[in-house]
Amino acid sequence: MQAHHTPDSEWRSAWTVVLAATLGSALFAVPTYSIGIMLLPIEQATGWSRAQISSGLTIVAVLSITLSTLMGMVVDRLGFRPVGILAACLLTSAIGLLSLTGGNLWHWWGVWALIGVACSMTPSIWPGAVSSLFQKHRGMALGITLSGSGIGSALVPLLGNALLERYGWRGAYLGLAAFWGLAAIPLILLFFRSAGQGGGKTQTARDDKPLYGPSTREGLCSIAFIKLACASLAISVPGVALIVNLVPIMMSTNISQGTAAAIAGSLGLATITGRVAGGLLLDKMSAKLIAVGTTLATCLLPAALLLFPGITSLTAVAVVIMGLAVGGKLGAMAYLASRHFGTRSFGVLYGSMSAMIGLGAGLGPMLANLVFDQTQSYDAVLWGTLVPLLIGAAILISLGRYPDFSQAPSTAATAPQQA
Repeated sequence: MQAHHTPDSEWRSAWTVVLAATLGSALFAVPTYSIGIMLLPIEQATGWSRAQISSGLTIVAVLSITLSTLMGMVVDRLGFRPVGILAACLLTSAIGLLSLTGGNLWHWWGVWALIGVACSMTPSIWPGAVSSLFQKHRGMALGITLSGSGIGSALVPLLGNALLERYGWRGAYLGLAAFWGLAAIPLILLFFRSAGQGGGKTQTARDDKPLYGPSTREGLCSIAFIKLACASLAISVPGVALIVNLVPIMMSTNISQGTAAAIAGSLGLATITGRVAGGLLLDKMSAKLIAVGTTLATCLLPAALLLFPGITSLTAVAVVIMGLAVGGKLGAMAYLASRHFGTRSFGVLYGSMSAMIGLGAGLGPMLANLVFDQTQSYDAVLWGTLVPLLIGAAILISLGRYPDFSQAPSTAATAPQQA
């Protein structure tokens, strides 16, 4: 039986789960990382403002806030697998439906509402299932899983731009839906599960362990949850604003669209590297320090764009650094959540925390484009990203130590462990 507790046996029994979860994570990156390259052609084709177009992400954010706790309860009751399958199928269909909009702004917003419902199901699904199957190498497993959104951020701008040039923005959305749906959904159907949902040889030794951690009410009222939720919001507003508008921001500094799309693709590759490297570091050092350091490193991109506009090589380096930081930061935040929340109410707590990320993801691009529509410049946007990033880093520094759940497997314990 001891062999089942070794890191090697964890990977042997659950590597396919990590693969499926990684592709699921990549699928859910498509809406965020595609809208930046679609802004100009949709604006030209429809006459809508950039704020109106990017407000689709705000709808996603509002629905994430509204539904996240409910969806977390559904995940805790039904399990990660059925909700994950439903969410992946719904999102793929909704991305394809974006190709049929354009005549009426309400149709555009309506399809984004479907995307918002799908996204509200998913914050806890991929990291939650993986966390339930890994103990010794949880950081590495989470890093690989969350690198899926990095894969998405790397491929979506390049694939979307290629489809855009050949088929227009409608064909691009249809092609993105088909590509990611065929890549992710079969693997999710075949392999995705969590502890207790496997069978036979695929079931791990942790499957019969009791759930541990605070109840939903205890968790939502805890200082750790409040700090993680506030930090998530403060960091996501500027972070997603930069990512979504990265191509038009670079174009405003006289970098061509093709070059800007290629640099945006390097962001994704760097994010993948940052998540895998960050996962390795999470098993060896403080997740809090990683989260703080990567948040501060994100400040380098707006600083470079403000101080040295139009210098392609420097911009590319700053984008890569941001990608590494984004990758390491997301893994660190998920790891902090898994250690502070436990497994008893992880769906609700991590879902609620992720709702703050969703709120920031919706507000950031909309606010950035409102400022652009008023000033016809991204300079004020870039300056505005620095303050919330510094606030988020300060909140993370104040996090306390991990709670010790070992003495009370089904309740919240208070004895601290080294964070």
